[in-house]
Amino acid sequence: CMLNNYDYYFIDHAYFLGGHDKKPAWYRVTKNGHNAYQIQERPSDRYEKYFKQDIKPWKKDGSKILVLPPTNAIANFFKAEDWLHDTLKTLRANTDREIVVREKPYNPTVSIDHVGATVKVDKPTSNQGRINWDDYYAMVTYNSNTMIASLTEGVPVFCDPLNSAAAPISETDFTRIETPKYGDRVALFSSLAYNNWTMNEMADGTAWRMINES
Repeated sequence: CMLNNYDYYFIDHAYFLGGHDKKPAWYRVTKNGHNAYQIQERPSDRYEKYFKQDIKPWKKDGSKILVLPPTNAIANFFKAEDWLHDTLKTLRANTDREIVVREKPYNPTVSIDHVGATVKVDKPTSNQGRINWDDYYAMVTYNSNTMIASLTEGVPVFCDPLNSAAAPISETDFTRIETPKYGDRVALFSSLAYNNWTMNEMADGTAWRMINES
């Protein structure tokens, strides 16, 4: 689609209220991108109606850096297999803070089967429990949706410039780990709320209409 300049729509886990078992279940729908990596000028009404949370003041203390690497599937798809190694090398050269790496609790790897198809292979992971945001000065990620929780908790984000929805208000140069950006979270969340839809909204045309109004 990108090579031929075709419009496409990508559907994945929601920015807000994610989970297949929720009622209603929410999903993100992004036009021409894996993530909504630019802020759209949208009102805050949808965010305030469905997803509003108490946004804590920016934290400028915290002793640790939280690193959330791409899942195996994302690393394979975006050719980012070296992201964690390269990121840790950069961070260690630019900060003395403790670095904590957390793998996603469910993180199957990928392999190639006998006919050359990509297949999912389950593998054990370590579940480190809930994140104590009070410990952290910043979060560094490729494109994890945990960026919503981080920004809401007041912990600034460092992320990929093209594949993370946090990019418009976050630093993308990891050498600047000691100088985070503190952007407009309400503007970002308001934009993302117009990329976050229920199945009913997709079925009745609401999502299609609003996404294509932008």
